[in-house]
Amino acid sequence: VESVGLSSYFKGSYGSPEKKYAHVKKIMGIDRLNPNECVFIGDALADYEAAQKNSIHFILVENDDNRRLFDNINTIIRINDLTKLSEIIQGIA
Repeated sequence: VESVGLSSYFKGSYGSPEKKYAHVKKIMGIDRLNPNECVFIGDALADYEAAQKNSIHFILVENDDNRRLFDNINTIIRINDLTKLSEIIQGIA
């Protein structure tokens, strides 16, 4: 994040070897966030699982590569791009 000049856009960045759900839990604790105030936007099963384990909303950025992975999950919001993300998030709240 820092090497590409994007650090000013983020409060922190997290990666391996820690699991995503642990990072989400840590961030929620640091910022004292209520699960109802959080949304995880992702495109992988690990993203969905991180949201589930932390009882937060999940929005799938669906594409040809991940569509089949989520075929049996009907309880998530699916988007193809981020153009209407603000409207969708407002609808969740």
